[in-house]
Amino acid sequence: MDNFQGLTAVATGSVSSLVAAAGMAFNAIRENKFWIFTHPFNGYYKGLTDALLNGENPSYSDVEFD
Repeated sequence: MDNFQGLTAVATGSVSSLVAAAGMAFNAIRENKFWIFTHPFNGYYKGLTDALLNGENPSYSDVEFD
């Protein structure tokens, strides 16, 4: 299963979503990655970190998947 299939399974809430998330976590551990994202939140996190780096208060809103 590739990352896109894993993300789709997790996002749709299918029964296999836990298995997909676990697979993504194990792959990340094998690859020695510290951050393990099981959902496509890059745009949301980028907005938060950009605000922090610009000395602004981050705006917390509903999370939208990329």
